[in-house]
Amino acid sequence: MGYTTVQAARLTGCAPEQLEAWRSVEVVVPRGADGRYGTDDLVALRVTAALLDAGAGMRAVRAAVEALPAGLHAAAATRLVVASDRAVVCADEAELAAASAADPVVLVVALGPFVDAVRREELAFDADRRAFVDDLREAAPPAP
Repeated sequence: MGYTTVQAARLTGCAPEQLEAWRSVEVVVPRGADGRYGTDDLVALRVTAALLDAGAGMRAVRAAVEALPAGLHAAAATRLVVASDRAVVCADEAELAAASAADPVVLVVALGPFVDAVRREELAFDADRRAFVDDLREAAPPAP
């Protein structure tokens, strides 16, 4: 399922204008059909917002988003090590230690909480959508 900019904003807690700005500078560009945001994009949006809120620079944010693996729903246990202009996804302690030793680290981000938050928001969104459709069906006049 893909999400419009307004829906993605609702699901990530970002303003639609912010998503459009990030799209225009190609930090997070929706990868779904018809320019819609997918689940991985929603995680990327949340990571982008968190990194910017933590004071990371735009080069670091761009590197972090580019490093995010596809299919993040399966990578919830991974961590993202962000340096000033480089980011590496680490699946275990050895990878984390190696990535942390390579460059001065700006941030280490656990991806699990972002993935979990997106899953919760998608489930709630889908439940709201189903309830809305059910209400429409109940309110519709009976067929002749």
